Amino acid sequence: MICERVRVADNVFFILGGATDTIGVAAFPAIITFHVATRFRLSPDFGATVLAIEVRLEDSAGHNILPIPFTPSIEFPAFPPGASEPERSVNLPLFIGGARITKPGTYALVVQHDKNELGRTFLTVVSDDE
Repeated sequence: MICERVRVADNVFFILGGATDTIGVAAFPAIITFHVATRFRLSPDFGATVLAIEVRLEDSAGHNILPIPFTPSIEFPAFPPGASEPERSVNLPLFIGGARITKPGTYALVVQHDKNELGRTFLTVVSDDE
């Protein structure tokens, strides 16, 4: 979920500004920033693990337009012995900053692990006068 601000405390999201799918800019090119609320789920088969992900903001040609590689890691704690949950989740707030947008359009926010896509959402960037 793309939002204005997001924080996590005790694995609970606190979202400011609600969800959005559109950002308006005064002129192009523009540098944009936003937050993303992400939830990752694993089955108990994984045990305790650290998952390295890659976050990309892709233009219509599929090129990553983030200024530097963004590769956060997610730490999944082990399930407690005897736990009956079918899966476990970790909520991770992401800050996306410094993306240079050269023209209006729809951009894809893509999260990958080992080049396998885990999730995708879309962000439309428009001129403020539209």
